[in-house]
Amino acid sequence: MMTLIKNINLLLAVLFVFANSIAAQNFTVKGDVVNAETNQAVEFANIGIEDTYLGTASDIDGKFEIQLSHALEDKIVRISAVGYRAKSFFVKDWADISYVKIQLVPIKYGLSEIDIKAKSKVGYGIVKAASNLIAENYMVKSHTYKCYINTAGTNSSSVSQVFLLTDKTGYKTRSFTDAFQNRNYKIIENSSDKEPQSFSQGLTMIDQVINSDIARCAGNVLSVESVNDFEIEVLGAEVINQDSVWVISYDCKKPNMQNCGDPDAYYYSGKLWITIKDNVVLKNTSVLKRKHNFVHGNDFSVPADVPAKEVTYQVETTYRKDGGNYVLDAVDYRYSVNSSVQKLFLKVVDVLPFDGSIQGRQYFNNEKYNTSFWQNFKKPVKQ
Repeated sequence: MMTLIKNINLLLAVLFVFANSIAAQNFTVKGDVVNAETNQAVEFANIGIEDTYLGTASDIDGKFEIQLSHALEDKIVRISAVGYRAKSFFVKDWADISYVKIQLVPIKYGLSEIDIKAKSKVGYGIVKAASNLIAENYMVKSHTYKCYINTAGTNSSSVSQVFLLTDKTGYKTRSFTDAFQNRNYKIIENSSDKEPQSFSQGLTMIDQVINSDIARCAGNVLSVESVNDFEIEVLGAEVINQDSVWVISYDCKKPNMQNCGDPDAYYYSGKLWITIKDNVVLKNTSVLKRKHNFVHGNDFSVPADVPAKEVTYQVETTYRKDGGNYVLDAVDYRYSVNSSVQKLFLKVVDVLPFDGSIQGRQYFNNEKYNTSFWQNFKKPVKQ
């Protein structure tokens, strides 16, 4: 009898340990399914594990809860809803989180039979979705861009530098403050063997160029809070590097610091190339005109007593995929004052781990010329 009782207790202990082991393998994820354009709830969306019978649906408020297992980590969670493009994740991507926000992009149908007013409405939706999905599509981890930059002007010789641009927060937060506080840069190579003869000759102008990364910085057409300040229209579709993209024009009705990043601008317009599949901005071209020329660039307001000189800025910014996320690829930046033209071309030559030793920004270039480096370095050219 005592032996039987011991065996029963042993069996219960084994079952208890087994049950706890199974429970430890399970985890629960709660979330919201929303429209990527409007941030409104998507009701009755299906959330299911492919090749299984496991799944759930969002309620009338777009909320859902699903229990998953670590044994399913290589399986795919698929979220779908009528009228939206489906989205997929690996179960392992949710293993260490308790909440997830799923942004579904509404399906855009053919535009050939849509009138101008409807095309404009579609354009606003595409731009808003692209902005809301930046943190999902672009690199949000801390990183360092190794950059090449060339400066050439009507009245100056061509000078090149290689510099390291660190970003502590990546594309997670788009604000003027975050972009300034969490990005630093340091010049590591200089192609000129001549010492700057004046303050203006030594200015790097790197700030102007890196602020043209519209996916990273606020004060442009991707600022959702200002998107209604623009006239937006879908011009059509084309293919860039095997990606089908929407081509969208924008024209700022009344430029200001909030919507174009320049307190003295009176004209700001451009075009966006946004992927149809994932709403990623692959390219942006823009033209900005301001009333005054100022030595520190167009993100400074000019005193009233400074003589007016119209300045025109023309910028092309492109992005590329690095691993699973998009990063800055190149910036072609030029500005003209009267008959004088200054051209700057930046190319990201590598994406490196974050370098926390780089503090502050190097506004003045006085680095020494390294002959051997430039003899072996292949300078990038604009494609």
